[in-house]
Amino acid sequence: MPAIDSKPTSLSSLRGLEPAEVAALKKAGVTNNAQLLEATKTRAGAKSLAKATGLTATRMKEAVNRADLARIDGIGGAAADLFENAGVNSVKELATRNPTALHATLVSYAASRTDVDYTVPSANTVKSLVAKAVEATKGVTPPPVTQSPQEVATEGLHQHIDTVLFGTDPAGASFRRAILDGRTPDQQAALKARMHAEVAGFFSHPDTEYHEGPTTNGWAGRLLDLYTEVHVKKTGGLDRVYVEID
Repeated sequence: MPAIDSKPTSLSSLRGLEPAEVAALKKAGVTNNAQLLEATKTRAGAKSLAKATGLTATRMKEAVNRADLARIDGIGGAAADLFENAGVNSVKELATRNPTALHATLVSYAASRTDVDYTVPSANTVKSLVAKAVEATKGVTPPPVTQSPQEVATEGLHQHIDTVLFGTDPAGASFRRAILDGRTPDQQAALKARMHAEVAGFFSHPDTEYHEGPTTNGWAGRLLDLYTEVHVKKTGGLDRVYVEID
């Protein structure tokens, strides 16, 4: 099977684009992923298209990310949305991912968004898709994958939920005693999914406070109505996550 799908993907099938955005892009002469990538291959082109369609820079970037991922044979409109939301923003980045770790990330993200009907590819399929991305970028040196402090903090919160609070880490023992004891496995799973889902709005919530210190960037707010802090090192990487048990 070819690494790149020769048939363009229509923008209407790219999950994550609103109908009004698809209509605006169509009015500007852009109806599929190939045309979108061609129109935005330069910064000036992307800025011009965003202005013509009324899409914000963020929305345009998200659309371009999904359009790029949809070039890979086997990644449709819905899968491109899942990969992009889970932090894979391009074919080049997909080529750098560890398939096993990526599959776990996709499973975790899908579980946190029970409001969206995501179908997570199997571990073998993810391995195949990464291989196709590698083939598609052969001879191209991928840029180093960099993350914003908020992206590092987001991943840190998701990992803390999985491995500390709902895992077996001794640091989460007080949470498990106070919050999980007495709940059925189904109730615990639902609570875990709810907590993952709340991470998405944690940083933009009006009650979440942002602090910039000499060596870290930090956010303080609430998850499951529990006081929560997450700090990221300015030199890169997670500093700490703290969830207070009232």
